Amino acid sequence: EPRAATPPQPTPPEPSLPEPTPHEPSAQEPTATREPPPPEPAAPATPPPLARLAAALSAEVREPLGTIQGLADLPDERFQDPELRSRIAEAIARDATRIERLVERIENLGRLETPKRDPVDIVELLEELLRPHEETIRARRLLVLKELDAAHPLAVGDPDQLRLALTALVDRAFDLVPERGDLYIASRHHAARSGADTIRILIRFHSPDRAAERPRIDESVEFIVAETVIQSMGGRVAVSTTEGEDALVLLDLPAADGTGNS
Repeated sequence: EPRAATPPQPTPPEPSLPEPTPHEPSAQEPTATREPPPPEPAAPATPPPLARLAAALSAEVREPLGTIQGLADLPDERFQDPELRSRIAEAIARDATRIERLVERIENLGRLETPKRDPVDIVELLEELLRPHEETIRARRLLVLKELDAAHPLAVGDPDQLRLALTALVDRAFDLVPERGDLYIASRHHAARSGADTIRILIRFHSPDRAAERPRIDESVEFIVAETVIQSMGGRVAVSTTEGEDALVLLDLPAADGTGNS
């Protein structure tokens, strides 16, 4: 039975904190005897992209390898069960496909050249990337809501590299959304008051059954690949997760003008 979709509600901005007022010594205060202020705590260092990619690949490959190792350690008599053999074959095929897909993404990332600056129809690209998942949507009874701005579809970027980045994110979103989960994909044109206009892509997924144990999408190989590609084109990528059941990925790309010129 169809379910009503509720578009994502905007998250209120965090309140800004007032800047501290620097202390000025009074005329009676002897400056020579004052102790220097304590040093500011150092901001946590962001791991370089290669280190993040290596950590993500290690974590994601260990899980399927652990599954395969566990199956290999089963007693011989258990393999006489036809149903068990079928489940083992399915698990090995699924994990092998996952590892192969990860390796292919990293190989593609390593072959990237300087990105082109061509107009790319983001709406058409997103529609194309969703089509291979139609069977998954029906089988897992997913609710997919699209709000694509067909009036302003053009971004500036490399068509092949954008396909690589968005394919990775869309595939990963479908991996994380459980049966009967929700997926929301949108594109919007943002007119800048200063600077260049942007095309914003939003991918939000809702997984009510896995809120506690769901892996963070920004720690995945797919997210790091997409982030690397988008940033090389002058774009930005961010991810926001709530305490409940939603994760939101935002991508900003330079917008092309109305004639399709970059």
